[in-house]
Amino acid sequence: VTSMEFDHADIYDSWEDYREAFRLFAASIGSGGQLVLNADDPEVKALGHWCTGTVTTYGLGEDAQIRATGIEPIDGGQRFDLMAWGEDLGRFTLSFSGRHNLLNTLAILAVSLGEGVSVDALRDGLQTFAGIKRRQEVRGEADGVIVVDDFAHHPTAVHATLQATRERWPDRRVISVFEPRSNSSRRKVFQQGYQEAFAESDALFISVPPFRHNDRISDFMDVEALVRTVDAGGVPAHLASSPEELLPKIEAHVRPGDVAVIMSNGGFGGIHDKLLAALRARDTVNQT
Repeated sequence: VTSMEFDHADIYDSWEDYREAFRLFAASIGSGGQLVLNADDPEVKALGHWCTGTVTTYGLGEDAQIRATGIEPIDGGQRFDLMAWGEDLGRFTLSFSGRHNLLNTLAILAVSLGEGVSVDALRDGLQTFAGIKRRQEVRGEADGVIVVDDFAHHPTAVHATLQATRERWPDRRVISVFEPRSNSSRRKVFQQGYQEAFAESDALFISVPPFRHNDRISDFMDVEALVRTVDAGGVPAHLASSPEELLPKIEAHVRPGDVAVIMSNGGFGGIHDKLLAALRARDTVNQT
């Protein structure tokens, strides 16, 4: 379990209901099973009390059984020393930036060590792991603008993605492009969280979320108010009714040296490839 905070607001009525689902999950793991928990999250760590199987913890704190020390950001990722049950297992290289990616890596290492995978195999596997689609996936670069695709659609995930982007490309402006598409991501309960997360951006472009026949408007965030608040906080913010209307706004704003982080749990109208095509066309015109 990597983290616990209220989510899937279309399914769970409250934080208490959401937490109970995790407790039931932990209790379902019997004496022959292993539960791996993020020790840096107090709610996650507490799940160990509900489990009768083997509990293994990971994190960056000293109380974690599997932890990273000597963390060093490098070009295209980070390096760290892996400590396991007090033993130094040596230096590892991860081809991703960001604290959340490091923590997820520690979770994988904890599971793998518990299953008997060798340290050398883990080190080699991490060094050659190229990642997965839609998680800080670089879709291309055109006219000096890097276009990144990410599945982030919750305030905490948005914040972590933007933080990792700044760590990976510290000298570039970070342009956020966001589609609040899912039942949960559109909810009013997350509006303040988005406001804080997008403060990490140099600019924000957001599309109006879809509304369905059985939606209650009162349950969902006010994207116009979100844009006004983010803009008032010093981050230029722009709203459009569709990806098609958003695209020319983004193209007009981005410049060589930027990174555009496109975040959605859906296809976002193919805006990634459309933006790259528009930037290539712009670059061609600039060179003639």
